[in-house]
Amino acid sequence: MLVSVGGAGGCGKSTVISQMSTMYGIPSIDRKTSRSILSDWGVSLDDVNVDPELAIKFQEEILLRKQNDERIAINSSDVWLTERSYADLFVYAIGAVGRFNKYNDWIDGYYQRCCEAQNAYLFVAYIKNGYFDPIDDGVRGINTHYSVIIDLAISSYTQGMSCMKVLVVDDSDIRNRIRCIKDKIDYYTNERT
Repeated sequence: MLVSVGGAGGCGKSTVISQMSTMYGIPSIDRKTSRSILSDWGVSLDDVNVDPELAIKFQEEILLRKQNDERIAINSSDVWLTERSYADLFVYAIGAVGRFNKYNDWIDGYYQRCCEAQNAYLFVAYIKNGYFDPIDDGVRGINTHYSVIIDLAISSYTQGMSCMKVLVVDDSDIRNRIRCIKDKIDYYTNERT
């Protein structure tokens, strides 16, 4: 069983996952997919962002690696945590190539694949953005206005792709965030037994 912790860059996904793994022994899928692809390919995010063909190749690779990384956890009877949902991936793909009409068919197909993959999650814990300023790590956009737009889009697509399996976490306190997600995990796992 797999729980996705999603949201815009800098909202605290990694912190929540790390602390939940430490506190409750919940295994997590440790990956920084975008960073590893950029490193493997020897390109920068700026290179990807200015070349729509490269951006599509990049998004396809992210989707493939995420699905491969998550396969074992999805089929496990134990609860696992993963960073980012497929709604997150789709929003970033739209940001990269959505303005180019010639890629409409690819975007529609990518959306369908993301929707199908999203349904494998036990639920998505969407963490609301805006409590912290994103840290410049060389990959994420740190402009406040960009973060707001990405957050709104991720919120909308998470709700749309996940049916009723979304937990909105709107609290700046890390303990409250963790408690909220843990309570939902307990609810779903008790419901299954």
